[in-house]
Amino acid sequence: MDRLIYTALSGMQASMDRQRAIASNMANSNTIGFRAELIEQRAVTIEGHPNEARAMQTARVTGADMSGGELIETGRELDIAMATNSLMAVQADDGTEAYTRR
Repeated sequence: MDRLIYTALSGMQASMDRQRAIASNMANSNTIGFRAELIEQRAVTIEGHPNEARAMQTARVTGADMSGGELIETGRELDIAMATNSLMAVQADDGTEAYTRR
């Protein structure tokens, strides 16, 4: 019976991770350039003796929503906006090539 607590705890931990991602997405929904976190939850069977019949729930952030947002006209000549699902190549501080949407 006491081993069942781990199954329940894994479900609660996955739910807390999901709730954190949703809260972050809601809190930052009006932030310019914000990309919402995409989260995945799934059940995982624990294999190996003696835990063959046990399962646990996992949640993980799988990436960011890269769809385009609202384009805002700033009136400044050097401001750019990308209307498609593309990334812009920039030079990082260490001289390497990096990619951004900001």
